Amino acid sequence: MRSTASGTVAGAVGRGTLGNLPARRNPVHPRGGARVRSQTMAAPEALVSALADPDRLQLFARICTAPDGLEASHASAKLAKRLVDAGLVTEAEGRYRAVPSVFRDALAKAPVDPLDALFRHGRLVSIPHSGKRRQLLLAYLAERFEPGRLYSEQDVREKLSMVHDDHATLRRYLVDDGLLQRSSDGGAYGRPSEARAAG
Repeated sequence: MRSTASGTVAGAVGRGTLGNLPARRNPVHPRGGARVRSQTMAAPEALVSALADPDRLQLFARICTAPDGLEASHASAKLAKRLVDAGLVTEAEGRYRAVPSVFRDALAKAPVDPLDALFRHGRLVSIPHSGKRRQLLLAYLAERFEPGRLYSEQDVREKLSMVHDDHATLRRYLVDDGLLQRSSDGGAYGRPSEARAAG
C-alpha cells in the first residue's frame, strides 16, 4: 500500500518499478517569467545609463586614454563608482582601468531555449508530436512530478492542466516515452526508477 497526494493506491507497476528514487536536481525553466541575465553580464541599458551623464562620460574617456590607467586620486570617487558598478571600469592598486570587453559581452545574445516558442504566458500553445522539441517538452513536464512519489490520475490531470487543456495527450506521451509509469490498475502514476519489464 503506497500513499498518494489524494489517498492510497495498491498494485504492481505495469511498466517498471515505482520505488524510492534518488533526488534529482530540478532545472529552472523561465516559462511565463522574465529571462534572467547573468549577474556578470551588464545589460546594454545599464551601460548607456552609466555613460549618459556628461561628467561620467568625460571621466570614462580619460580612463580609456590613460595607458596605465587613471590614478584614483585624479578622479571623482562618486562618478567613478557608477562606472565601476556598471562594469565599465575596474579599480585596483589605486588606479581605474577601462574594461572594453563589457560592450561585447553586453551584446552577446543569451542562448535561445527551443521550448520558449511553445509557451505563451506560462501556457503551452503547441504540442509537438515528434522530434527533439517534443522530447525536451516531455522531459520538462516530467520534472513536475517528484521522484519516489505516486500520483492519482486526478493529480496528474491537475498538474498537466496547468500547462495545457489537452492533459490526456500530454499524459499519454509521458507514459509512452517512459517518463511516467502507470500502475497495473491504471490508478496511480509515478516517475520510473529504472526501465525494466514487470515480473
